[in-house]
Amino acid sequence: MHGFKVTTVEVGGTFQAGGMAPDAPVVARKGWMLRGAVVETEEGLYFFKLTGPSALVTAARSDFDALIGSISSAGGSQL
Repeated sequence: MHGFKVTTVEVGGTFQAGGMAPDAPVVARKGWMLRGAVVETEEGLYFFKLTGPSALVTAARSDFDALIGSISSAGGSQL
């Protein structure tokens, strides 16, 4: 895409993670989804990740894709 190699992933299931504090409890969130992209540039890798309830991530799919599609090395949005 625009001269960059882009790898995407989308998975759904139960998301288990704690909060930001080291002692935050791990909470199982059923019906969640992750949509991610890795953009390879000459300067290095850039990682993009969207997680949340499946319905919200699915609704934001086109916006996420537009964000990734807006990346360019010259002009427009730059990394």
